[in-house]
Amino acid sequence: MAESPELPKQADLILAAGTQDLRVADHAAALYLKGLAPIIVCSGGFGKVTAKVLSKPEAELFAERCIENGVPSDAIVVEDRSTNTGENFRFSKELCEALAVKVGIIACNHVIYRVTPRYQDSDLVATGVQMEARSVEDRGTGLQFNVFVYNYQPGILIDYRTGESRRDPDYQKDVSRSILPSVSSDQNALSEENNAAQNLAYD
Repeated sequence: MAESPELPKQADLILAAGTQDLRVADHAAALYLKGLAPIIVCSGGFGKVTAKVLSKPEAELFAERCIENGVPSDAIVVEDRSTNTGENFRFSKELCEALAVKVGIIACNHVIYRVTPRYQDSDLVATGVQMEARSVEDRGTGLQFNVFVYNYQPGILIDYRTGESRRDPDYQKDVSRSILPSVSSDQNALSEENNAAQNLAYD
C-alpha cells in the first residue's frame, strides 16, 4: 500500500464528512491538534444507513468525538443538513460563507476553484484531492481556502498503486470505532442491504 502524500503545512479548515465511522472524527481531531488548521467543520445529517439507526445527526456525533479528543468546542463548526458527499461540500461551503459574513467579510461574486488529484510516486489512484478556492475581486479577502480530502471509504481497503480495492475483513470487528451500534437480529436486513450496495460499487 502506498503511503499518504505529505500534508500541507497549513490549511484554512479540516472537513470531516459524516459517516458511520468515528475514525474520521478521530483523524480530523489529530490533524487539528497538530496545528494543521484552526477550524474543524463536522458535516453530516442523516444518510441512508445512519438515518435508520442514529438518534442525532452524524455531524453532532463527530463534534462530540472531536471534543473528547481534546478539540475546543469553539474550534468546531457543525453542518447537520447534508445527506451525501456532494451536500457535505455544498452545505459546508454555504455555512462557512455565512460565518464569514458575520465577522464582517463580504464575499465576492466570482470565485476561482482548483481541484488537484494528488498521487504518490507512480500510483494509479489518487490518495486524495487538494481543493483550493479564492475570491477574485478582493483577491481572497472574502473567500479563500485550501483543503485536502482523502480518497478513503470506511470498510474498504484501497491499493492506490494498482487501483484495486477490497472489503476490509477486520472493519466490522472494530465496533468501538463505529457510530453504528452492534448489529442485532432486527438490523440484519439493513446490514445486508448496505453490503450489497458496497458490492455493486466495488465489483
